Amino acid sequence: MDRTISTSRTRAAITALLGVALFAAAIGMFLPVEGDSSGTTPDYNFATLERLSCWSDSRLQRFPEESDLELAKRLTQVVHGAVFHCDPGNFRHLGGALALKFLKHAGQGLLSPAWMNCGFCRQVAHVLARALRLQGVDAIAFALNGHVVTLFRHGQDHYVSDPDVGVGPILFGADLWSRAEPKYLGLPWVSNECIEVLRPIFSSIEDDRPYYSTRFLDQLESKQSKALNATGALCFLAGVVDLVFVCAAIHALAKMAGKWSFSGTEHASQLAEDPTAPREPATS
Repeated sequence: MDRTISTSRTRAAITALLGVALFAAAIGMFLPVEGDSSGTTPDYNFATLERLSCWSDSRLQRFPEESDLELAKRLTQVVHGAVFHCDPGNFRHLGGALALKFLKHAGQGLLSPAWMNCGFCRQVAHVLARALRLQGVDAIAFALNGHVVTLFRHGQDHYVSDPDVGVGPILFGADLWSRAEPKYLGLPWVSNECIEVLRPIFSSIEDDRPYYSTRFLDQLESKQSKALNATGALCFLAGVVDLVFVCAAIHALAKMAGKWSFSGTEHASQLAEDPTAPREPATS
């Protein structure tokens, strides 16, 4: 009898421990993950502003009487300060890595400010472009020669902003580098080596083009958000189910402990009343 009780208690304990482990793993999918940073440059290697919560974040909304150009200039700095530069595979939550493994174009990285910690230039350019579009500005992610920025229209002119570095707006057109160079040189951390990298990027505009289509990037972002939300819901459901199993296992342990205690007490009472009653053999 003791052996049967011991085996049942061991199984219940294992079930409880397994349930706790699975519950912890499910809840862990919601834990925030800080982005890796190997540098010391504010806004580029680490954020100096609170991360963006969603597209309706108050900082992404237009101020009263704010022109398109003023809005673009302010949002360039907001996005730059809240979304720092890092590998596209960096996720705000552990569940993000799992969800994106089942999607095409995972190499693009996260595109929604609600889920991303940080990203490459292509990701922050999309964030700025869509934030501007939501405020009525015609804007797209735009590929220069080896770099992605945000291109937007203001009146009859086009401008580019670089939210990855925090520069812009810059009037787009011929001699683009002559207007861009002073703005990049104005950053205290930009070295001569950086300037030499940037020079060919801005010196030619003939091969510049939209970075994919706005429709493709918006649809990709929507699919990512659905996958991430579904992953979160599944993790939550798994956590609830695991918690139920844990409670059931603990209840079973408590019930067995009560039965064992009651059985031992009853047998002791019987021996006290009748010393000749058979005794249970000792177990090793």
